[in-house]
Amino acid sequence: CAGMAADLFETYAVTMVASVMLGYAAFGFKGMIFPLLVQAVGVIASVISTSLVGAGITTGSSARAMASINRGFWRSAVISTLGFMLFGLVYLRFDAAYIVERGIDRGMYAELYDNSDLRAELGLEPIGPHTVAGRVKELRDLRAGADRSAPRTVALEAEIDRHRDAALTAWRKLDPAKREELANRRVSVASVGGEHEQLLVADLKARGVNQDGEHRGRATLLDLARARYNVPLRTGLNLEVAWCCLIGILLAVALNKCTEYWTSTEYSPVKEVVRSSSTGHATNIISGLALGLESSVWAVLIISAAILGAVAVCGDASNLLYLAFGVAMTGIGMLTLTGDTISMDVFGPVADNAN
Repeated sequence: CAGMAADLFETYAVTMVASVMLGYAAFGFKGMIFPLLVQAVGVIASVISTSLVGAGITTGSSARAMASINRGFWRSAVISTLGFMLFGLVYLRFDAAYIVERGIDRGMYAELYDNSDLRAELGLEPIGPHTVAGRVKELRDLRAGADRSAPRTVALEAEIDRHRDAALTAWRKLDPAKREELANRRVSVASVGGEHEQLLVADLKARGVNQDGEHRGRATLLDLARARYNVPLRTGLNLEVAWCCLIGILLAVALNKCTEYWTSTEYSPVKEVVRSSSTGHATNIISGLALGLESSVWAVLIISAAILGAVAVCGDASNLLYLAFGVAMTGIGMLTLTGDTISMDVFGPVADNAN
C-alpha cells in the first residue's frame, strides 16, 4: 500500500505541475490557478466522503462494507463535480481586455509598437528606424541558424523581451474602460507592409475576419489576438476545461467499474479463472494471462476515449497547447478522486490483516 500511495502521489504531483504550466501557457494566470482550485475541491470532497463511509455500520459482511465504500466514491464524485463546475461558472469568465493581454504576451506587442496611433495611446517609445516585427523576424532567423547562441542573438532576445514587458505594462496601466474600448476598436494591424502584412491577412482570413477591400489589414485587437496569436478564449464564459474535468470524473468512475469487473469474485472473469484451475496448472496460467491482457485492452480503450473526448471538447486543432491543457485537466478531474481510490484499495489489505 505504501508503494502504491507513493506512486500515486508522484502521478498526482506531476499531473498538477504539467496542468499549471500548460494552463499558464494557454490561459495566463487564470489557467494556472484553475487546476489548483479543482484539486482543492477534490481534497475537500474526499475528506467528506471518506469520513462518512461506514457511518452507522457496526456489523455485516465484506459485501456490505464494499457497498458503503462504493457509495463514498460516488458521493465524492458528485461533490467534486458540483464544486469545480461552480468554480468554473464564477472563475472562467474572460473579457476582451484579458484576451488582448494574452495576445500581447504571445507576440502582439509588435503590432502595438508598429502602429503609430496605438503606440501613442499606450505611451510606448518608438524604437528608431526598425520595426518590432522586423526585429522579431531577425531573431527567428538567428535562432534558426548557426548563431542561435551568439552574443548578438542573446542581446536581440533581451531587446524583444523589453518590448514585450513594456507593452504589457502600458496595457495594464490603462483604465478598464479604455482597455475594453481599445480591444474592440478596429485598427490597422498590418500597416508595416511586406511579408508580415501578408501573414497577418492570411491568418485573419483563416479565422473568418473580413480582409476584403478596405478591410484588408484591419481588425480589432481582440480578433487579432485570437486569429494571429491563437488565444483560445472568447469573451464571456469559457467552460471547456471544466467539461474536461468532468470527463476525468467519468474516466475515474469507468476505470473503477472496469477494475471491479475484472477482479471481483462476483463476475465471470475471475470465476472463469477458478474453473480453469480445476484442470491443472497449465490452464490456470493460460487463463490468468489471457485475463490480464484482455483487461488491459479495455482500460486502454477507456483512457483513449477520455483523451479523444477532451480533444473534442477543446476543439481547436490549431492550438496544440490548448488541446494539451484540456487533456491535462481530464487527468486533474480523474485525480480529484485519488483520496477515495486510495481508501478503496487499502480496504483489501486491511481486511486481510484483520482476518
